[in-house]
Amino acid sequence: MSDSLKALLGECQTKYLRQLAEKFPRIVEKIVSLWNAPEALSVYFQTLLVADRPDRQGFPAAIASALFTLSHFYDDI
Repeated sequence: MSDSLKALLGECQTKYLRQLAEKFPRIVEKIVSLWNAPEALSVYFQTLLVADRPDRQGFPAAIASALFTLSHFYDDI
């Protein structure tokens, strides 16, 4: 798991799946870089979670779940 994201999540690290960092490290880097920009991060989560192009495969279920959970966690802080 990204040390930067661990620091941002604090005690709520259980809501984060290690697979996300292992399989999609650039997404984690982007989330960390946008963490203090609420509007930009919300838009980024939306682009990740909403399929707007039919040629995309989508994320594996565990990764989609981690992104969804992080998105909601962020909205609640």
